[in-house]
Amino acid sequence: MTQLLVQDLTQQFAGLTALQRVNLTVETGGYGAGRVVGLIGPNGAGKTTLINCISGLSRPSAGRILLDGQPLQNLPPHRINALGIARTYQNIRLFRDMTVLGNVLVGQHRAGRASLLEALFYLPRHRREKHAFWQNGLALLERFGLAGVAGARADSLPYGDQRRLEMARALATGPQLLLLDEPTAGMNAVETASAGEQILRAKAAGLAVLLVEHDMVLVGQVCDEVYVLNFGQVIAHGSPDEVKADPRVVEAYLGKADLASTATAGGT
Repeated sequence: MTQLLVQDLTQQFAGLTALQRVNLTVETGGYGAGRVVGLIGPNGAGKTTLINCISGLSRPSAGRILLDGQPLQNLPPHRINALGIARTYQNIRLFRDMTVLGNVLVGQHRAGRASLLEALFYLPRHRREKHAFWQNGLALLERFGLAGVAGARADSLPYGDQRRLEMARALATGPQLLLLDEPTAGMNAVETASAGEQILRAKAAGLAVLLVEHDMVLVGQVCDEVYVLNFGQVIAHGSPDEVKADPRVVEAYLGKADLASTATAGGT
């Protein structure tokens, strides 16, 4: 079982409190059962800041982040990735001048065991690893419908394909926990549905997933539970249906005036 615990996490930037005593749990079930936890909230609520703290891009001001009991809050990103956490980004961050396959191969580098000497002289272990990485990379591209463009430059892909490539690269690292920061941003309905299928496939493979998302239809389809952030604080937690019906969540998205108008209109 994989368990991520965020305990009393606070993040301040030059006097601005982006996160305030946030508590959150993401864990898989027993017997290889994965789980998808949603993280929603209006723009500026602190969602990406929380993902950055978990993945090591930002060091929190206070609080703890534990992966299976291992503290993460003072570790650099590459150490956190080595412990089994991978992520995508709200703004796509591919190696744009590398090929599509090359991006996925980079994601597997930490799994290599061959030494520099073995690589320089192309010795058997290096050859075996290289072949295995290529096979795994091509299989991931096939899964995401990108095998036909494996040799193309990453920056030549349409936007939706670049989003899919970023998710494939994250999975190539072999994570236990996958952090997805608005993976369907800018996608059309068909592309969003396809991304949802990949998230459910990751869950079926036993992964824990923390999903930052604005598409509430997708959240309802893939998430087992949802946390809601507003002004850096968790204001609600429960099933997708429970949080959508919570007045605090409605107010956070619509505002008090619009909430009052909606209530008045509903009563006429």
